[in-house]
Amino acid sequence: AAPAARDGPRRRAPSFRVASSSSSASGKRMSALITGLQGKVQEAQRQQLNAQALAPTQRADDLRSIHVVEKIGSGGFGVCYLAMFQGTEVAVKVIHERSGSEVEVFRNAVELAVLSTLSHPNIVQVLTFFTDVGVSYAPPGAATAAGDPPCVLHPPEALTAYEAAAAAAGGAEQLAGTPAIKRALVICMEYCNGGSLYDAIKAGAFRDAGPDGVWQTRWASVYTTLLEIALALRYLHSLSLVHRDLKPQNVLLK
Repeated sequence: AAPAARDGPRRRAPSFRVASSSSSASGKRMSALITGLQGKVQEAQRQQLNAQALAPTQRADDLRSIHVVEKIGSGGFGVCYLAMFQGTEVAVKVIHERSGSEVEVFRNAVELAVLSTLSHPNIVQVLTFFTDVGVSYAPPGAATAAGDPPCVLHPPEALTAYEAAAAAAGGAEQLAGTPAIKRALVICMEYCNGGSLYDAIKAGAFRDAGPDGVWQTRWASVYTTLLEIALALRYLHSLSLVHRDLKPQNVLLK
């Protein structure tokens, strides 16, 4: 038998519904979220301290084994470099500490704590991280040879020694001939070699030229990409986390 006719256009039922909640309930959820984030920060700090206490030499060797190759991006939260770590291409995010900005330091700590605990195939994996790292750059205008790294990472003891020498000399500017070493947080992450979704869209990666010369959208690729983004967001939302800066430039392809 033929299906019965429907009155009016057919509507798709939503896969989920968002229910409104009272302000008191929202406040409780926010309090629980803040408590959870603080717990993640403390756990990340404990893991870092334990790693340093159990194998400080190994941690320093791990940091020295990171060889920065080139700069691949920058944003409001730091600079990202392509690097080699234990024979593998990785992305290294360098976040410099800014004096007098405790809110920013806490935000970076929260980001690090959250990223280090996430595990999902559609979310960039954090391999390891280092706090109180020294980062030095070639002085502006200095001659550099081909193959020289854009920056060098130094272990905490080298950073401490530099800061002590700068204080004794009356300021870092007094250390002539010595590259400045800045304090930073370093996150070593999975490298996504496909660039950003924004770059792919601009390059026409989701279009093909038809036989008549008219561009046709590769809908299978579009839907697959959107599905993977949605799966990553669903995982974050299941942990009461929100991305807050989702845009094509921040979606990396591999």
